[in-house]
Amino acid sequence: MEKTRKILLLAIICSILLASALVSCLEDGNDTIIVEKPQKTIAPESEAQNNNELKGENGKLRVNLQWDTKDDLDLYVKTPCGDTIYFYQPEYECNGHVGKLDIDANFDVFPEHPQENIYWKEPGLGEYQIYVVNNSDKEKVDDINFTITVILYDERTDLKDQTHEHEIKLVHKITVK
Repeated sequence: MEKTRKILLLAIICSILLASALVSCLEDGNDTIIVEKPQKTIAPESEAQNNNELKGENGKLRVNLQWDTKDDLDLYVKTPCGDTIYFYQPEYECNGHVGKLDIDANFDVFPEHPQENIYWKEPGLGEYQIYVVNNSDKEKVDDINFTITVILYDERTDLKDQTHEHEIKLVHKITVK
């Protein structure tokens, strides 16, 4: 039992250090490890959801990440103010508009169809950058397929893509006008 606690504590410390490095990378504008032109396709709505409903709160802007492994993928959204909403900063106010991460999966709880969700009841104007960060390789899968669903007002876009072990991937940019 003591060995399990030590391993869990070490995993938490490593996750904190990795998250700090990733956020600083995003905030510094260092794009050397960000895939600039991701491969993406628009998926049919039923396929994108893996026959599941989207989990989490809805708003006038909503970004939802879905995948089907035990790997720890994380959803990061860089706001027009330059800050990033993610698991260590799950709520951020930008020019009076609050974005919230309300669903975070696969750190220590493993649902059958994991999802992460960030939403704004009222989004602010400007560009939002959507990233998927692969923090683990628990299932040792070469490429992990995922779907990003973006709902801006009532317009829905489903984007299919994949990520590799320990990759930061810029998946999509949207501009709220």
